[in-house]
Amino acid sequence: MKELDDFEGSPDEVRAWCQRMTLFFQSNDISKEWERIEIALGKIKGGKDNWAQCWADTQIRKFLPFQKEWKETDRDLDILTMTNKPPFKTWENMADEMAQFFISTETQTHVIDKLIKLKQGNRLLEDYWSEFIT
Repeated sequence: MKELDDFEGSPDEVRAWCQRMTLFFQSNDISKEWERIEIALGKIKGGKDNWAQCWADTQIRKFLPFQKEWKETDRDLDILTMTNKPPFKTWENMADEMAQFFISTETQTHVIDKLIKLKQGNRLLEDYWSEFIT
């Protein structure tokens, strides 16, 4: 399989990127959730205003104590018995949280930009409101 591509925070790409990662994991028999999360976090970089990198760095900071404990003990150990908990329970959980974060963040930014640019002028309030909610 070809080199994995990086994810740079595009809300239009988040679901497709997660699907490609899942395909990579399945094609390469990477079945342990923590290995999947570890690989995926390493492929999230940059993005507009370094947004994707900031998100990944936050998750990596949460993951590192768990990863250290996981690698020092039995890798098949139940996470409920571990002192340090991972930021995500499964790769699918991480993919869902990524979609929620990156899509909702972009939507919020779009609405704020739209609100800043919106002007009532001499239009009726109903026309003004109709433009804003579409």
